[in-house]
Amino acid sequence: LDWSAALPVLQGAERLFVLGRGTGLAVAMEAALKLKETCGIQAEAFSGAEVKHGPMALVRDGYPLLVLAPRGPAQAGLL
Repeated sequence: LDWSAALPVLQGAERLFVLGRGTGLAVAMEAALKLKETCGIQAEAFSGAEVKHGPMALVRDGYPLLVLAPRGPAQAGLL
């Protein structure tokens, strides 16, 4: 995977949400944990099915979201 397009957005981030759905939620949870451990940032994982019911109230312009949307039925609920 080529993550170079994401670097300018994520490079200075102090916090972010990692979104996944279905089996992608487990990947999002692990990614958030790794970001906390390696980068020391506040990274929180949420299910794409649940994020609209509270956490999105915190998101403003410029708030970074890392959305893990693999191909398949769960993708439509994330994009």
